[in-house]
Amino acid sequence: MRPQKSLGLCFTHALISEALRAANKKVDEQVFYSLVQYFAVVLFECNEAEDFGPAKTLMNMCFTFYHEVHPPTGPTLKHFLYSYLKDQPIWQSLRFWNAAFFDAVQYERARRPVPTRGTGKEGQVDDRHYQENITFGQLGTFTCNMRAFGLSRDLCLEFLRKQSTIASLREGNCHFTTPVCRRLPIKYLLDPSWRQEWRQYKAPTSLV
Repeated sequence: MRPQKSLGLCFTHALISEALRAANKKVDEQVFYSLVQYFAVVLFECNEAEDFGPAKTLMNMCFTFYHEVHPPTGPTLKHFLYSYLKDQPIWQSLRFWNAAFFDAVQYERARRPVPTRGTGKEGQVDDRHYQENITFGQLGTFTCNMRAFGLSRDLCLEFLRKQSTIASLREGNCHFTTPVCRRLPIKYLLDPSWRQEWRQYKAPTSLV
């Protein structure tokens, strides 16, 4: 008998379909708080079942959907879903972050072809730099996400050290990414779209 999909997977697939049809990720207040409730239920179930795939997708959507608040004075504010879902237990699970990170890196490697200038040592260097830049960019994105969800610096650094070791990043790169856990989240929390800049950032060639 064909296994049934989990609630998390079914909900996430439906949400992705709707998101792809929507040109604007801004939603009205009623829809926004409905999403908060739905996300909370599904994230709880994903944590209980260790169903990390749908949870990773919802994590990304937490930084996508928002509604605007217009205070009497001052500029219009964007409230993103992540700020209402910080207390979800799944964010405290390093198993979730490790699994989500692995999936994200594999996706980027499959999506983008390896640029090479040759087949000898020069080509090997290109491939190594390419792989390191993917890992470096994802480390920045993930540690910023972790800080946005209110995780401790110690937990972020533990994740950062483990993934840097697994990816065999050079020591210079590991040291360069560490400030993400200390300073960059401030800018990130003010404007979550900033993580797109980090994804396009490459590891400094002087440290590679």
